[in-house]
Order: sequence, then structure tokens, then C-alpha cells
Amino acid sequence: GEKVLVELLLENPLQIRLFLGNAALLWEYKPDENEADGDEMDGRESCVVSEVLEEVIIPPATTKPLRLSLTPHRPGTVNIIGLVYNLKARGINGGDDDDDGAQQKSLLQNRNRSKSNLHRILSVGVRGKQIVYCKGPRLNRDKKERSTMAYGPDHRLNLAVAPATAQLKATFSEFPDVLLCGEVRLVQLELSNA
Repeated sequence: GEKVLVELLLENPLQIRLFLGNAALLWEYKPDENEADGDEMDGRESCVVSEVLEEVIIPPATTKPLRLSLTPHRPGTVNIIGLVYNLKARGINGGDDDDDGAQQKSLLQNRNRSKSNLHRILSVGVRGKQIVYCKGPRLNRDKKERSTMAYGPDHRLNLAVAPATAQLKATFSEFPDVLLCGEVRLVQLELSNA
């Protein structure tokens, strides 16, 4: 049940703002062998809960960090594969101060389309996915590996989820806010098994 934070750098090389909607981590869950045999799984969604960002705006010609989280609820292995999102056309969708977007919207309304057709046209978006590729450590064991650009496997985005265990909680009482250099103070440490 612990939250895992992943930070991705999103780069917008274009000269226009990009609007991403429903951005979430793309992951794969594999249960433990003994966990899968014990009881029937409630479905993939109950094993891992992923945070979904409703809207992300990336300014033109910039790189923006994006923090997403997921929370595994069952023991097993979670492999983070990449990012999924909806690329939105905000100029047509409205809510932007672009004159071009307002002109396109008024043109669509002037064509005497029905409300359902107009709503379908105004909610333009494309579902996208970006797979994350990470190189492992550079291999230098023998002459062949040193002469070629050989890399080992990367396991930074492969999470092993262990069953819930007891947690040790530590609290300090009468801990001072400010200490002088070399000052010694007596504090009380309270440990509890949560």
C-alpha cells in the first residue's frame, strides 16, 4: 500500500503549447506464485491504483517534469512501461485565449450543425502512449564488451512488491528547533510498532 512516485521529463519541441489529458503511468502487474494460487484476483485494477492527471500543459520549446504515482495493493511485481495520455486540441476545444480557436469555433457553429455533432467535433483528442526505454549499466568485463557499446539489463522501473509487514514508528519528544554548534541536549525517543 505504499505510494511510488515516478518523475518523467516531457519535452515539447514545437512552437505551440501542448495539452495532455488523462495522463497516467502505463504498467504491467505479475502476481506472486503463491498469491495467485491462494485466492481469485479481483481484477487488474484492484492490484495497482495509478494516479491520473486530468490536464497537463507543456509550454512551447520547453522541458517540463511530470510526477505521477502508483500504489500497489498486492504482492508481486510491477513493471512501469511508460506513459499514456490524451493529446488534446485546445484551440478547437475552447478555454484558450487564441483568436484562431475562437474563429474555428464560430465557423463550426455557423455551419448549422446539430448540438451532438458540434460536441463531437469540439472534443477532439488523440490517445497516445510513450514507452520509457532505460539503458542499464555499461558492461566492461572483457575486451569485447569494452570495444562495443554493450549495456546490461535495467531494473530501475521493475518493482518487487512485498506483503504488508509491521512498521516501526519513531517520535521524538522535546526536540529543540534550534541547536548551537557543539550543544548537547537530552531528548526522549518513543518507538512503537504500528
